[in-house]
Amino acid sequence: MEKEEQAYANVTNVTRLIIAYLQNTLTAEESIELNEWISHDERNRILFVELVNDKGTEGAINYMLEVDKPSGLNGIMSRIGSEISIVRSKSGRWMYAAAAAMLILISAFTVLYFVSRDNKVDLSVKPLSGKYNYDVKPNGYKATLTLGSGKQIRLGKGEDSSFVVDNNIPVVKRNGVIMYDRNQNGIVTYNTLSTPVSGTFKVWLSDGTEVWLNAGSSLRYPTCFNGNERRVYLTGEGYFKVKRDENMPFVVNSPRSTVVVLGTSFNVTDYVGETKSITTLEDGLVKVSNGRRAKLLRPGNAAVTDAKEQIVIEATNVASAVGWKNGFFTFNNSDIDDVMKQISRWYDVRVKYSEGKAPPVHFTGDINRESSLSEVLKMLESTGGVKFSTADKTIIVLP
Repeated sequence: MEKEEQAYANVTNVTRLIIAYLQNTLTAEESIELNEWISHDERNRILFVELVNDKGTEGAINYMLEVDKPSGLNGIMSRIGSEISIVRSKSGRWMYAAAAAMLILISAFTVLYFVSRDNKVDLSVKPLSGKYNYDVKPNGYKATLTLGSGKQIRLGKGEDSSFVVDNNIPVVKRNGVIMYDRNQNGIVTYNTLSTPVSGTFKVWLSDGTEVWLNAGSSLRYPTCFNGNERRVYLTGEGYFKVKRDENMPFVVNSPRSTVVVLGTSFNVTDYVGETKSITTLEDGLVKVSNGRRAKLLRPGNAAVTDAKEQIVIEATNVASAVGWKNGFFTFNNSDIDDVMKQISRWYDVRVKYSEGKAPPVHFTGDINRESSLSEVLKMLESTGGVKFSTADKTIIVLP
């Protein structure tokens, strides 16, 4: 019984926060609390988007206007200890807007907390209405494979398939991944896997190393590894899970840094046009250098190489750095400039700040990268620290 009472208390509190959000009365503390709840569980995010959908909420309230049952509403409010009361207006219509929203939310939360914990419930997200003039879904699994001959192969999630690349080396494509035949030997030629803005893909190299490519990135690599090292070339962002081989170190060259490893998991971010390169170590031990300096990097830390050719080692949130690989924007006190750069690359949009500079706001939480642009912006707006408008593939950030 205590668990049910606690669940109802949680429902009441989150309901209060969402109603405040709908009425634009959230305090800074309440915004943080609501955002933490949204990011805690993907079902929370889906439910939140469903409930703040302008069209859906409007329809529900219109329905409540036709159902003159204040006693029933008051009964539900009393049941969960709500202090919201329902009174009749001079026009004879019930002043129930908050109470109606409360009823809608309670019904949905009851499903979430008491039905769907161990069962799949359809909480599909409806499109947001009217607020944004431009909206788009991400491309998802999409890339171009350029062979040594210059021939290009377009890749998508699509059906499983197989083909041969240079020197008749077989490659298999499955569900957003291409896999090279393992332990190949022979003439070394290079392939390049490139993801467009708003696309991602994964490659399984011939030595068994796995590489995830984020949006707007490319990886140049040999079709087989010979000699005393395994060297690849990255621009953009990639997550590496390197197959251990003490006799053949794995080397990642990017525009600003070189990472040398034996067998480990790490993330490298080094986009052209950015001011720094960031290598984040998840597991193992790597050496990061920039041609003049070199430093060892341990798990839980990041090596930041800047335009002044400095390498700074700092503690970091690894989950935030590699969240994209798992299909999420993962923010950990991230400033809005970093957030908008990620969104810009993933949705292929430009970003403008209405006041000429980024407002001093930070974000913490997870957002599914399969969400539409409008859904992501709505989630960010739920913090109360920023607002957006969109037009012609451009996001305008408002204070």
